[in-house]
Amino acid sequence: MSLTIFIEAMRLMGRNLTTSDLSLPVYPFIIIASVGSFAFALVALTNGLKHFVKAVDNT
Repeated sequence: MSLTIFIEAMRLMGRNLTTSDLSLPVYPFIIIASVGSFAFALVALTNGLKHFVKAVDNT
């Protein structure tokens, strides 16, 4: 999902899309969202692995 968000940011960078009020480029904000979703996925994966190891270790 984060890769798809990042690809969309690159597509918007190529179009030079900006906000209507402040004329800020949109792609940096989407890249930040992409990095955030990647970090969230890593945290969720590590927490899941910790719980899995704890469940297997109890047997």
